Amino acid sequence: MQGKAGTYRMFNRSKTESGYTLLELVYVVSIISILLALFIPQLLTQRTRLVMAEASRKLRTIGSVMTDYALSSQTGNYADFQELKDAHLIQREVTADSLIHDYSLEVTTTAANLTGTPRYTIIAYPRPERSYGRLSTFAITEDNVVRVYKPGPGVIFSDPSTWPPIL
Repeated sequence: MQGKAGTYRMFNRSKTESGYTLLELVYVVSIISILLALFIPQLLTQRTRLVMAEASRKLRTIGSVMTDYALSSQTGNYADFQELKDAHLIQREVTADSLIHDYSLEVTTTAANLTGTPRYTIIAYPRPERSYGRLSTFAITEDNVVRVYKPGPGVIFSDPSTWPPIL
């Protein structure tokens, strides 16, 4: 609509108006989705590695506590989980299921056998409701070597000393 001075055109966009076209928005959304598709699996892998590193670090700490307890006790035997809590080496509110995030622990100790060597085994089982099959099973024995269960020749699940060590 053209007319006298003072009238204006309707339905025409001025060059100063800003906005995005639908095509520009589609480009941005597609680029963001491609980047997310590339980086989310890597982030999940890194999270899994961090949780497993924390588990092995805490198992080493528990192994050191077990060794210290055996060296300071009169019998020279290793303690079970409750004895460690009673000796105030582990906080009272901590349980075997909450000591390591996403893992539950099984602590097994044996008194000195005929050769005079007491033994202990701590196995950290990933909790299935939290790990979704991404986490490995760890163990530590009286040699204070953290081992991870990986099926293979000569590896027996019930004997953590046959599992490959984590260096």
